[in-house]
Amino acid sequence: MQFDLRASIDNYDTFVFDFDGVIKDSVPAKSKAFSLLFSSYPSVLPRIVAHHLANGGISRDYKLPLYMSWCGIDPSDINVSTYTSSFSSIVSSLVINSPFVLGIYNYLEFLSSNSKRLYILSATPQQEIIDISLALQLTQYFSTKNIYGHPATKSSILQRLSLTSPVLFFGDSLSDFQSSIDSNVDFVFCSTNPSVTIPNNTPTISSFL
Repeated sequence: MQFDLRASIDNYDTFVFDFDGVIKDSVPAKSKAFSLLFSSYPSVLPRIVAHHLANGGISRDYKLPLYMSWCGIDPSDINVSTYTSSFSSIVSSLVINSPFVLGIYNYLEFLSSNSKRLYILSATPQQEIIDISLALQLTQYFSTKNIYGHPATKSSILQRLSLTSPVLFFGDSLSDFQSSIDSNVDFVFCSTNPSVTIPNNTPTISSFL
């Protein structure tokens, strides 16, 4: 079900955006980062990438130990910490250099000019998503205090925001969709990742044009 982006201005005061696949078309960048991180295990890479693409919006704190175990790497705290640091150093520049989802800047400008409250809600670690947003100059639309990353959960933040005003959440994954249900907020599916499908009656956009 197609969603009218401009008409939504009258129905909501707060607009919340997932990052990868919604603001930046960076899901492929995350896939590349996992592929580089586990490049010594080529036989496992297709399984890792497929799982990542099908499970967007889920923290690397869950994914990395799982992928390590698939590769026969002991997911001890020390090893996970090492792989997490390596992944962070690889992925940030890839995400920053990914293309923006079409029309997102104009839509953010439109919302901002209409005094709407704007938030980023990501499974990326908190400081990392803030640093990426600063590098991309997105803080002209999102105050750093309105940028949330892991370990904050999407459903808890959405629930809190919805206590004070009507909320619309843009996401690109099944976990985003489930968070909107859990928090009882309206959801728009950004269909930038062909690996993800959700119920047919869900409001959907392919870009912000």
